[in-house]
Amino acid sequence: MNFLNKILYYCTFLLIIACGTSKRSGAYLLSNNKNVEIEKVLCINEGDSIYLNELKLHSSNSFYTGKYMYKKFGHWNRAIKPNEGRSYYLVWENCKLFKDKDELFNVAASGIESMGETYSSVIVYNNKNFDLLSEKSSLRDTLVRVFYYGAKKTNLGYGPFFRDYATMRETIDK
Repeated sequence: MNFLNKILYYCTFLLIIACGTSKRSGAYLLSNNKNVEIEKVLCINEGDSIYLNELKLHSSNSFYTGKYMYKKFGHWNRAIKPNEGRSYYLVWENCKLFKDKDELFNVAASGIESMGETYSSVIVYNNKNFDLLSEKSSLRDTLVRVFYYGAKKTNLGYGPFFRDYATMRETIDK
């Protein structure tokens, strides 16, 4: 093998290794990326209140997680308007988030755009109402990765998601 072939082989090897390790773990993202955090939020449903963990992805737009879910699973099952003036929670029920798992998940995507902060967010729980972003969840790390990298790849260009969102707002806000 001549010198040029050795250099080409070495560079290709480094490129393959770099691509294979470019995605960080969810734990790494939470501890080393100031734009990723999990925060407890108070949820009130029919008089009952519970704190759930919400994954917040600080970015330039509040729709990344909602559009990511829409792209993957289509139209949401229901929309919930919290009292505190934030965006709607778009809820997808019984989603198969992982191809290799038969378990179904419920995902509520939302976000905030204000002068002080902008983020998109998700709350994820299973059909037994277990909060899958809690520290006790074995899926927490995987879910942080899925939504972080999924939202990162999401194109926010106008299309069916925003048309459906606008229609939903017109219906609910009346």
